[in-house]
Amino acid sequence: MILVNALGVIDSGGIVVLDKFLCECLEYPLGRRYLIIANDNFNIRQLLGKYKEKSLFDLLIIKNKGFMYRLFYENLIFRKLVKEHCIDLIYNFSGTTQFFTKTPQLIKIQNLLFYSKKLDGSYQEKKLFLRWLKDIFVKRMIFIQMLSFATHFEIQSSHVKRCLSDFINTRNKFFYLLLNYQ
Repeated sequence: MILVNALGVIDSGGIVVLDKFLCECLEYPLGRRYLIIANDNFNIRQLLGKYKEKSLFDLLIIKNKGFMYRLFYENLIFRKLVKEHCIDLIYNFSGTTQFFTKTPQLIKIQNLLFYSKKLDGSYQEKKLFLRWLKDIFVKRMIFIQMLSFATHFEIQSSHVKRCLSDFINTRNKFFYLLLNYQ
């Protein structure tokens, strides 16, 4: 079984990509089932409503209680789910990874919010240092720690790898470039 971590998917762009992914799973099932975990919001409920009757998917929707709860859930609750559901791959749909699992992981990076020197410059130009620390820097440090242990990344364009290389060592990482995904 594959655990699909869609906890970070909220907006229309992420919903479209998740929908396309779920359609592809139905079209090419690979003999596996999928446990889809997502935050409870209107867009997710509407999307997953289309798939709730499909036997290929088990759906688990949780309440979003903030960033720290998400870290707790992904790193401790996922360990329990991996054992209970015999998970052999975690597909992290929104750029995170789990510290405490030996289960192979594929990390999809769609959003460079925390890995952008341009964004840093924008905050600096507007003299928003404290806001930058809160909005970007703290989360960046956590995500950099996560990604330093990860080895397999799915990206939509080569500039994502270049931007990431400003923040993590990409030398021993594998990047899978998906063209025309959206």
